[in-house]
Amino acid sequence: MDNKTRRREIYEYLKKGQEIVVADMAKMMGVSCMTIRRDLASMEKEGLITRSYGKARLVNGTANELSFSDRLNIDYPLKLAACKEAVKLLDGISTIFLDGSTTSYTLSTLLPRDRKLTVISSNLSATLHLRDFPNVQLVFPGGRLAQDRNSIDIESSRFISEDVFVDAAIVSCGGYSEKGLVDSNLSGAFVRDYMCKSAQCVILIADHTKYHKPGLFTPWKWSDFDHFVTDERPPEHLLRQLAQESIQIHWPSDAKNG
Repeated sequence: MDNKTRRREIYEYLKKGQEIVVADMAKMMGVSCMTIRRDLASMEKEGLITRSYGKARLVNGTANELSFSDRLNIDYPLKLAACKEAVKLLDGISTIFLDGSTTSYTLSTLLPRDRKLTVISSNLSATLHLRDFPNVQLVFPGGRLAQDRNSIDIESSRFISEDVFVDAAIVSCGGYSEKGLVDSNLSGAFVRDYMCKSAQCVILIADHTKYHKPGLFTPWKWSDFDHFVTDERPPEHLLRQLAQESIQIHWPSDAKNG
């Protein structure tokens, strides 16, 4: 088991309980206590856990670990501002993928009812919102309801046809920085990653509060995206880096000089 997989297992274990004992976790995973301590040290550095006296527990209050309904209202005005900007990128696009994030759901609420569109989505809330739109054709990937009680999770089996393509894949993340993207929520990750690889363009929507927010996994590099949409002007060094990556950056016009 590599360190990435092991840390994921530790994290999932912590999510189910309150804390772990280093010696118990080492025995459970068949590795040394020193190996577990190194894993926990890395996770603590990322702001995911706290350690004391041979034990570890999750940092309380991380938005990535809340349920979908709890996360929906966190920084909602910021998500809405970014999503209003992202909708402008959909002119001339006929097929989109929406991931299981609250941000993608927010974008779905901004789509006009008369828009002719095919939507492939693992986001239950978004599809329920769009189901009565007369000109929207909905495509569901098969699978189980994930732990966040909103995303379709098909990690154990392939239910997506290999000839499914979209004009644009719309996704969000748990955090971002100059180094790349991070997340702590694996719900719907299989569908999301598959659709991003098959999309003509990939649009990341993330508000400014996610800048330098920690996460356990690094699902993407910046080079995986064509557009980055946020709610306010990003820091200059991030702007310069994304420009070097040829990523188009968007934020609301009333914040252009902010």
